[in-house]
Amino acid sequence: MNSAKAINLYEAKKRGRLFVSSVPNVKLLENMGVRAGTQVTVQNRYAFGGPVLLRVEDAYSIALGKDLAKQISVIKGSKDKGETLSASAPIESSEKILGTRSREVAV
Repeated sequence: MNSAKAINLYEAKKRGRLFVSSVPNVKLLENMGVRAGTQVTVQNRYAFGGPVLLRVEDAYSIALGKDLAKQISVIKGSKDKGETLSASAPIESSEKILGTRSREVAV
């Protein structure tokens, strides 16, 4: 179990490997893939209270405002050594997130 202390995303250091432990209930974050258990990297934090540039799952980058970034909790960690990460919010199924159900198709 990872015993690392959770910090808010805005306070996280650049280039560190982080995992989201909790997020506010904001549909836009969910749609962008920022949810509990997601790996993120802070690429830049702009001066004077500017946004945080965030790399999500090594796939794409998004910018989050300071106020929103402060509401996202992250923990430092690595899944490389068999660590198990615990998150305060459960990861939902794709059916619930996307509002769809999988269908069987006869061929």
